[in-house]
Amino acid sequence: MNKLNVFLLTAFSLAILSSGCKKDTVVVPKTQTELLTAHIWEVGQYVQDISGTIDSFSRGSSSNTISEDQIRFTFNANGTGTHINNVGTVYTMVWNFSNTSQTEMHTVFTNGGSSFSADWSLISLSDSSFNETTVLSNGLASTRLVPEP
Repeated sequence: MNKLNVFLLTAFSLAILSSGCKKDTVVVPKTQTELLTAHIWEVGQYVQDISGTIDSFSRGSSSNTISEDQIRFTFNANGTGTHINNVGTVYTMVWNFSNTSQTEMHTVFTNGGSSFSADWSLISLSDSSFNETTVLSNGLASTRLVPEP
């Protein structure tokens, strides 16, 4: 009977230990770089105020005042990427976060001998959208980028 009690006690202890020791799943949030580089981004919505003239774009809308259908951004983890503008011209891109909280981003776009730069203020960045605002020389632009389907 003593051997039976030891066996039962051991079996009971193992049953309790195995049922009470479940591993918790730890979800590690993605970094800003991981979020940026996870997708090719297209314009979902865009609004600009250039010298008091407001233009807007909303993907799928028939009342757009500008066309942003072709615009794409691809960010690579090494700080490079590509940009396709609204007429299909492809630019190489160099980008970096310009502050430690990674809410400001500097980008330089180059195609042949021409280049331009932009400083973006990141409003929010997730797996499903990338919202930014850019101060232009003569106005302001705000963009909501979404993953390309």
